Amino acid sequence: FPEFLKGLWAASGNTVSPDSLGATCEQTVPGSNDTAAMLKQRLAVLENTWFGVRGQRSVNVLWVYTTQVKDWYEQLRPEVQEILGPFDDPSSYHSFPHYSTLMTHLNPTQLNLLASLTAWSVGNSVNQEQIFGMFCNGSDE
Repeated sequence: FPEFLKGLWAASGNTVSPDSLGATCEQTVPGSNDTAAMLKQRLAVLENTWFGVRGQRSVNVLWVYTTQVKDWYEQLRPEVQEILGPFDDPSSYHSFPHYSTLMTHLNPTQLNLLASLTAWSVGNSVNQEQIFGMFCNGSDE
């Protein structure tokens, strides 16, 4: 799990490791979040006879963590940036995009912002190959 966290942290454009800052699990370490946080891992499948899962193989998993992305934010029109507030202010716009999973009544602006961020994260030229390559190239790498 620590390697997963470090990989996801690095994938989002953070060049300084939280370890090097002396951070503990209880502390929040601000990151740059320049790019969408996406990490591909190859994981072993463990046998589970109860559910009919055979082991002795591996699968690729693409983890996508929804977080603020500076590259996306900087492409927004100024009036949309105003709605969100300053990028580096974690309290701006109710901590977008980290809405409570119990909050199911998002307003149209919140939904549109989430949809825009998600579509951009998947469809931007940097991430397209990583995502679509898992399905189109026939490789298991």
